[in-house]
Amino acid sequence: MGLMRKYKPHIVSLSGGIASAVAADRVIGRYGDEVELWFADTSWEDDDLYRFLDDLEVRWDREITRYKDGRTPPQVFEEERVIGSNRFLSCTRKLKIRPFVKHLKQRLPCVIYLGLDWTESHRLEGPKRRYEDMGAGVDFPLLWEPRLMKRDYMELVKGWGIEIPMMYRRGFSHNNCGGSCFRQGAYAWKKLQQSDPDRFRWMMEWEEGMQKVVGNHTILNRGRSLRSLEADGRQLVFGGIDDEGCFCDW
Repeated sequence: MGLMRKYKPHIVSLSGGIASAVAADRVIGRYGDEVELWFADTSWEDDDLYRFLDDLEVRWDREITRYKDGRTPPQVFEEERVIGSNRFLSCTRKLKIRPFVKHLKQRLPCVIYLGLDWTESHRLEGPKRRYEDMGAGVDFPLLWEPRLMKRDYMELVKGWGIEIPMMYRRGFSHNNCGGSCFRQGAYAWKKLQQSDPDRFRWMMEWEEGMQKVVGNHTILNRGRSLRSLEADGRQLVFGGIDDEGCFCDW
């Protein structure tokens, strides 16, 4: 704690998910008015995400900086003439990471807080090294004691008197891009088909339209198209929350 005191301000990256909200709450509890909150809007979010941010602002009695590039992830990929997937993440770089880094360079020296926990130890070193190379401190509030299980995050947020974001209530493991995150796997896309068939169909037709331009690439791995997933009647099974990391995978 003493080490981090030499850095001001303390900047928390909010994703709109419950893990980053719990992380931010811990930082605010420790550093109070020295904390700044940042959210990068992809213009592709579920409407209820904004309600969640509004409720968090009331709880914390402070404004969240909300950056918006104006382009959606599909528009970014259209410009690059590539079909987005967990292998091509320019949407994250252009809509979230680059503007955040630009903001941080104006706030140095500072410390950055990311919402990764003990189950994601394989993802800690990359962003830590890169931000420290910029001259910023890096910390992970979800590694502070007491350490929590992922299921604890929902109970904490409910305990604040704040409703869980709609995407979780629909069965998603994340609150990214209205359930159409290019990083997510087949389970989440199937969940989107069930919970928001219009959005799923839009993405399916978008993928097919892009294939006419860039070739037979797909959002999912192994060349599996959303059209084939739509026709697959098997029940997919998944357990966990917030597994589709986006912002922190720099």
